[in-house]
Amino acid sequence: MAASDSKENGKKGSLFTTTNIVIAISLIAILILVIVSVGVTLSKNAEEFENEKILKAKTVLGQLSVSQIQDSDTEKLKNYNSDFDKNTDWKDELELIQLCDFATLLLKYYNEKPDDTKSKEYLEFANNVIKKINSKIFKSKDYSIIAKSGNYNLFCSLTKLLNTFEYFADDSYQDTKIICHSQILHMIPEFNKLYLQGVAKPSIGGYLKDCESIYTITARLLTNAISDRDLYNYDVKNREAIKVLKEQFAVLSDDAEKKIKFNSYPYYYNTYEIFSSGEI
Repeated sequence: MAASDSKENGKKGSLFTTTNIVIAISLIAILILVIVSVGVTLSKNAEEFENEKILKAKTVLGQLSVSQIQDSDTEKLKNYNSDFDKNTDWKDELELIQLCDFATLLLKYYNEKPDDTKSKEYLEFANNVIKKINSKIFKSKDYSIIAKSGNYNLFCSLTKLLNTFEYFADDSYQDTKIICHSQILHMIPEFNKLYLQGVAKPSIGGYLKDCESIYTITARLLTNAISDRDLYNYDVKNREAIKVLKEQFAVLSDDAEKKIKFNSYPYYYNTYEIFSSGEI
Protein backbone atom coordinates (compact mmCIF):
# COMPACT_ATOMS: atom_id res chain seq x y z
CA MET A 1 0.00 0.00 0.00
CA ALA A 2 2.78 2.34 0.93
CA ALA A 3 4.56 1.51 -2.30
CA SER A 4 1.38 2.25 -4.25
CA ASP A 5 0.93 5.63 -2.53
CA SER A 6 4.55 6.50 -3.18
CA LYS A 7 4.16 5.64 -6.84
CA GLU A 8 1.01 7.74 -7.10
CA ASN A 9 2.68 10.69 -5.39
CA GLY A 10 5.57 10.33 -7.80
CA LYS A 11 3.17 10.61 -10.72
CA LYS A 12 1.57 13.71 -9.23
CA GLY A 13 4.95 15.23 -8.62
CA SER A 14 5.98 14.45 -12.17
CA LEU A 15 2.74 15.87 -13.54
CA PHE A 16 3.18 19.02 -11.48
CA THR A 17 6.70 19.49 -12.76
CA THR A 18 5.64 18.95 -16.37
CA THR A 19 2.81 21.44 -15.98
CA ASN A 20 5.23 24.03 -14.61
CA ILE A 21 7.55 23.48 -17.53
CA VAL A 22 4.70 23.91 -20.01
CA ILE A 23 3.58 27.09 -18.25
CA ALA A 24 7.13 28.43 -18.16
CA ILE A 25 7.65 27.73 -21.86
CA SER A 26 4.32 29.41 -22.66
CA LEU A 27 5.27 32.49 -20.63
CA ILE A 28 8.65 32.69 -22.33
CA ALA A 29 7.00 32.37 -25.75
CA ILE A 30 4.53 35.13 -24.88
CA LEU A 31 7.37 37.32 -23.61
CA ILE A 32 9.32 36.78 -26.83
CA LEU A 33 6.26 37.67 -28.90
CA VAL A 34 5.74 40.84 -26.86
CA ILE A 35 9.40 41.85 -27.24
CA VAL A 36 9.34 41.19 -30.98
CA SER A 37 6.06 43.08 -31.34
CA VAL A 38 7.39 46.06 -29.40
CA GLY A 39 10.61 45.97 -31.43
CA VAL A 40 8.71 45.93 -34.72
CA THR A 41 6.47 48.77 -33.55
CA LEU A 42 9.43 50.88 -32.41
CA SER A 43 11.26 50.17 -35.65
CA LYS A 44 8.19 51.13 -37.66
CA ASN A 45 7.72 54.32 -35.63
CA ALA A 46 11.39 55.21 -36.08
CA GLU A 47 11.11 54.64 -39.83
CA GLU A 48 8.01 56.82 -40.03
CA PHE A 49 9.75 59.51 -37.98
CA GLU A 50 12.78 59.52 -40.30
CA ASN A 51 10.51 59.61 -43.37
CA GLU A 52 8.78 62.62 -41.86
CA LYS A 53 12.18 64.31 -41.62
CA ILE A 54 12.73 63.66 -45.32
CA LEU A 55 9.43 65.33 -46.20
CA LYS A 56 10.37 68.34 -44.09
CA ALA A 57 13.80 68.45 -45.72
CA LYS A 58 12.10 68.63 -49.12
CA THR A 59 10.23 71.67 -47.87
CA VAL A 60 13.49 73.39 -46.94
CA LEU A 61 15.09 72.46 -50.25
CA GLY A 62 12.08 73.78 -52.16
CA GLN A 63 11.69 77.13 -50.41
CA LEU A 64 10.99 79.96 -52.87
CA SER A 65 10.60 83.68 -52.34
CA VAL A 66 8.00 83.68 -55.16
CA SER A 67 5.85 80.81 -56.39
CA GLN A 68 5.82 81.76 -60.09
CA ILE A 69 8.89 81.79 -62.29
CA GLN A 70 10.00 85.31 -63.11
CA ASP A 71 10.22 86.65 -66.66
CA SER A 72 13.93 87.25 -66.17
CA ASP A 73 14.43 83.58 -65.27
CA THR A 74 12.42 82.45 -68.29
CA GLU A 75 14.60 84.62 -70.51
CA LYS A 76 17.77 83.31 -68.88
CA LEU A 77 16.66 79.72 -69.49
CA LYS A 78 15.91 80.55 -73.10
CA ASN A 79 19.39 82.02 -73.56
CA TYR A 80 21.08 79.03 -71.97
CA ASN A 81 19.14 76.57 -74.12
CA SER A 82 19.71 78.46 -77.37
CA ASP A 83 23.17 76.86 -77.41
CA PHE A 84 23.42 74.78 -74.25
CA ASP A 85 26.95 73.43 -74.70
CA LYS A 86 28.41 76.86 -75.39
CA ASN A 87 26.29 78.99 -73.07
CA THR A 88 26.69 76.76 -70.04
CA ASP A 89 30.49 76.70 -70.26
CA TRP A 90 32.14 78.42 -67.31
CA LYS A 91 35.36 80.41 -67.28
CA ASP A 92 35.71 80.58 -63.52
CA GLU A 93 34.09 79.53 -60.26
CA LEU A 94 31.73 82.53 -60.22
CA GLU A 95 30.13 81.51 -63.51
CA LEU A 96 29.77 77.93 -62.26
CA ILE A 97 28.17 79.18 -59.05
CA GLN A 98 25.64 81.14 -61.11
CA LEU A 99 24.89 78.08 -63.24
CA CYS A 100 24.44 75.81 -60.20
CA ASP A 101 22.25 78.34 -58.40
CA PHE A 102 20.07 78.85 -61.47
CA ALA A 103 19.63 75.11 -61.98
CA THR A 104 18.69 74.77 -58.30
CA LEU A 105 16.17 77.58 -58.66
CA LEU A 106 14.57 75.84 -61.63
CA LEU A 107 14.30 72.64 -59.61
CA LYS A 108 12.34 74.57 -57.01
CA TYR A 109 9.99 75.90 -59.68
CA TYR A 110 9.63 72.36 -60.99
CA ASN A 111 8.73 71.14 -57.52
CA GLU A 112 5.85 73.62 -57.37
CA LYS A 113 4.18 72.05 -60.43
CA PRO A 114 5.92 68.74 -61.22
CA ASP A 115 3.22 67.61 -63.65
CA ASP A 116 3.31 70.81 -65.69
CA THR A 117 4.88 70.48 -69.15
CA LYS A 118 6.90 73.65 -68.72
CA SER A 119 8.13 72.53 -65.32
CA LYS A 120 9.54 69.38 -66.85
CA GLU A 121 11.80 71.61 -68.96
CA TYR A 122 13.23 73.02 -65.73
CA LEU A 123 14.00 69.54 -64.46
CA GLU A 124 15.59 68.58 -67.77
CA PHE A 125 17.80 71.69 -67.70
CA ALA A 126 19.04 70.85 -64.20
CA ASN A 127 19.66 67.28 -65.32
CA ASN A 128 21.75 68.50 -68.26
CA VAL A 129 23.74 70.85 -66.02
CA ILE A 130 24.60 68.05 -63.61
CA LYS A 131 25.62 65.78 -66.48
CA LYS A 132 27.89 68.51 -67.81
CA ILE A 133 29.47 69.01 -64.38
CA ASN A 134 29.86 65.25 -64.14
CA SER A 135 31.67 65.19 -67.48
CA LYS A 136 33.96 68.15 -66.83
CA ILE A 137 34.70 67.74 -63.11
CA PHE A 138 33.60 64.43 -61.64
CA LYS A 139 34.69 62.05 -64.42
CA SER A 140 37.96 63.90 -64.99
CA LYS A 141 38.55 63.79 -61.22
CA ASP A 142 39.71 67.39 -61.18
CA TYR A 143 38.02 69.39 -58.44
CA SER A 144 40.49 72.27 -58.55
CA ILE A 145 37.87 74.85 -59.52
CA ILE A 146 36.12 74.28 -56.17
CA ALA A 147 39.29 75.26 -54.32
CA LYS A 148 40.35 78.19 -56.51
CA SER A 149 38.25 80.82 -54.75
CA GLY A 150 39.64 79.91 -51.34
CA ASN A 151 36.14 79.75 -49.86
CA TYR A 152 33.23 77.31 -49.73
CA ASN A 153 30.79 79.22 -51.94
CA LEU A 154 31.07 76.98 -55.00
CA PHE A 155 31.07 73.83 -52.89
CA CYS A 156 27.84 74.97 -51.21
CA SER A 157 26.15 75.86 -54.51
CA LEU A 158 27.19 72.55 -56.06
CA THR A 159 26.08 70.34 -53.17
CA LYS A 160 22.76 72.19 -52.87
CA LEU A 161 22.13 71.48 -56.55
CA LEU A 162 23.01 67.79 -56.14
CA ASN A 163 20.91 67.40 -52.98
CA THR A 164 17.93 69.23 -54.47
CA PHE A 165 17.97 67.15 -57.65
CA GLU A 166 18.20 63.93 -55.68
CA TYR A 167 15.12 64.87 -53.65
CA PHE A 168 12.95 66.31 -56.44
CA ALA A 169 13.72 64.35 -59.62
CA ASP A 170 11.51 61.38 -60.42
CA ASP A 171 12.82 57.85 -60.95
CA SER A 172 13.21 58.33 -64.70
CA TYR A 173 16.31 60.35 -63.76
CA GLN A 174 17.75 57.60 -61.58
CA ASP A 175 21.13 57.65 -63.32
CA THR A 176 21.60 61.33 -62.53
CA LYS A 177 20.37 60.85 -58.97
CA ILE A 178 23.04 58.18 -58.55
CA ILE A 179 25.63 60.69 -59.79
CA CYS A 180 24.41 63.18 -57.18
CA HIS A 181 24.64 60.69 -54.33
CA SER A 182 27.96 59.15 -55.31
CA GLN A 183 29.67 62.48 -55.93
CA ILE A 184 28.57 63.95 -52.62
CA LEU A 185 30.04 60.92 -50.87
CA HIS A 186 33.18 61.15 -53.01
CA MET A 187 33.75 64.76 -51.96
CA ILE A 188 32.63 64.04 -48.39
CA PRO A 189 34.03 60.58 -47.54
CA GLU A 190 33.53 61.36 -43.85
CA PHE A 191 30.94 63.67 -42.36
CA ASN A 192 33.54 66.31 -41.46
CA LYS A 193 35.98 65.83 -44.33
CA LEU A 194 36.09 67.59 -47.70
CA TYR A 195 38.14 65.71 -50.29
CA LEU A 196 39.02 67.57 -53.49
CA GLN A 197 40.65 65.04 -55.79
CA GLY A 198 43.25 66.37 -58.19
CA VAL A 199 44.19 69.32 -55.98
CA ALA A 200 47.71 69.05 -54.55
CA LYS A 201 47.43 71.63 -51.78
CA PRO A 202 43.83 72.86 -51.63
CA SER A 203 43.17 76.12 -49.82
CA ILE A 204 40.01 74.55 -48.44
CA GLY A 205 39.15 71.00 -47.46
CA GLY A 206 40.60 68.25 -45.33
CA TYR A 207 39.15 67.52 -41.92
CA LEU A 208 36.95 70.44 -40.89
CA LYS A 209 36.81 71.33 -37.20
CA ASP A 210 35.14 74.73 -37.44
CA CYS A 211 31.78 76.00 -38.68
CA GLU A 212 32.63 74.96 -42.23
CA SER A 213 31.91 71.37 -41.16
CA ILE A 214 28.23 72.36 -41.28
CA TYR A 215 28.51 72.42 -45.08
CA THR A 216 29.82 68.86 -45.35
CA ILE A 217 27.65 67.34 -42.62
CA THR A 218 24.43 68.79 -44.06
CA ALA A 219 25.08 67.65 -47.63
CA ARG A 220 26.04 64.16 -46.46
CA LEU A 221 23.06 63.77 -44.12
CA LEU A 222 20.65 64.89 -46.83
CA THR A 223 21.88 62.42 -49.43
CA ASN A 224 22.21 59.49 -47.04
CA ALA A 225 18.78 60.09 -45.50
CA ILE A 226 17.15 59.00 -48.76
CA SER A 227 19.84 56.88 -50.41
CA ASP A 228 21.80 55.13 -47.65
CA ARG A 229 19.96 54.98 -44.32
CA ASP A 230 22.64 52.75 -42.75
CA LEU A 231 25.34 55.33 -43.45
CA TYR A 232 23.03 58.09 -42.23
CA ASN A 233 22.46 56.23 -38.95
CA TYR A 234 26.19 55.59 -38.61
CA ASP A 235 27.00 59.31 -38.88
CA VAL A 236 24.22 60.26 -36.47
CA LYS A 237 24.63 57.53 -33.86
CA ASN A 238 28.30 56.52 -34.06
CA ARG A 239 29.93 59.76 -35.19
CA GLU A 240 27.51 62.12 -33.41
CA ALA A 241 27.10 64.34 -36.47
CA ILE A 242 24.04 66.10 -35.03
CA LYS A 243 25.97 66.93 -31.86
CA VAL A 244 28.74 68.49 -33.96
CA LEU A 245 26.16 70.58 -35.83
CA LYS A 246 24.69 71.74 -32.54
CA GLU A 247 28.12 72.83 -31.29
CA GLN A 248 28.97 74.70 -34.49
CA PHE A 249 25.63 76.51 -34.68
CA ALA A 250 26.18 77.57 -31.07
CA VAL A 251 29.47 79.13 -32.18
CA LEU A 252 27.70 81.03 -34.95
CA SER A 253 24.98 82.12 -32.55
CA ASP A 254 27.61 83.74 -30.32
CA ASP A 255 29.40 85.48 -33.20
CA ALA A 256 27.10 87.83 -35.13
CA GLU A 257 29.72 88.76 -37.73
CA LYS A 258 30.60 85.15 -38.48
CA LYS A 259 26.91 84.26 -38.70
CA ILE A 260 26.25 87.02 -41.24
CA LYS A 261 29.15 85.87 -43.42
CA PHE A 262 28.15 82.21 -43.22
CA ASN A 263 26.91 80.91 -46.58
CA SER A 264 23.11 80.39 -46.70
CA TYR A 265 22.71 80.31 -42.91
CA PRO A 266 18.87 79.90 -42.91
CA TYR A 267 19.09 76.92 -45.28
CA TYR A 268 21.65 75.08 -43.18
CA TYR A 269 20.06 75.94 -39.85
CA ASN A 270 16.57 74.90 -40.96
CA THR A 271 17.97 71.60 -42.20
CA TYR A 272 19.78 71.09 -38.91
CA GLU A 273 16.55 71.65 -36.96
CA ILE A 274 14.85 68.92 -38.99
CA PHE A 275 17.55 66.31 -38.51
CA SER A 276 18.11 67.19 -34.85
CA SER A 277 14.45 66.70 -33.92
CA GLY A 278 14.11 63.65 -31.70
CA GLU A 279 17.85 63.50 -31.04
CA ILE A 280 19.24 63.84 -27.52
